[in-house]
Amino acid sequence: MILTMQQKYLLNVIQRLGCVRREQLYQLFCPLFCADSPNTAEAVAGAALHRLRTTCQQLRETDDILHLTNAKPDRDLLEAIDVMIELSQASPLDFRRDEPPVLLRFSVQEFKVRRFAVVHGGTALDVLHFGSHERVILLFDGQGQAQPLPVSNKQFFAVRQDDGSHRYFAADGAQGGSIYAQKENNTG
Repeated sequence: MILTMQQKYLLNVIQRLGCVRREQLYQLFCPLFCADSPNTAEAVAGAALHRLRTTCQQLRETDDILHLTNAKPDRDLLEAIDVMIELSQASPLDFRRDEPPVLLRFSVQEFKVRRFAVVHGGTALDVLHFGSHERVILLFDGQGQAQPLPVSNKQFFAVRQDDGSHRYFAADGAQGGSIYAQKENNTG
């Protein structure tokens, strides 16, 4: 099958993430293909996705969540994707789904490349390896006491707000509207 650049990108995102909500896919699509006219992203991506669905028999959609036949929608992974979109402003340098308990790894280009690993908070972790400069984001439901992981990496808790966005807390107890404010305060 011959795919357009847009279709190849959409399929690649779905394959790398395993599952993605339609709106998340549109947000990731926009900076690459509709940066000059973001209002058209949904229409352009929607048309490419429609054509892709007719040619790729493995592509499924369940409750507005796109996935391949060998993957099932994962609520925690979808929230990790929301965090990635927020922190990267929908322009991650790189991203990939990872093996549990790590849900997602991604990087963001700033003055230097920042690497992140998103983990579900409260998960019992036996052996977990993070890169020396990788920041750990723990998804936290806001219930009970947030517990950081026993690793030396910088850690932040992401708590979903009523509007769907996240509020971030540094593991040392500092609170801020974004991880970027936290990193500047923590020098690095």
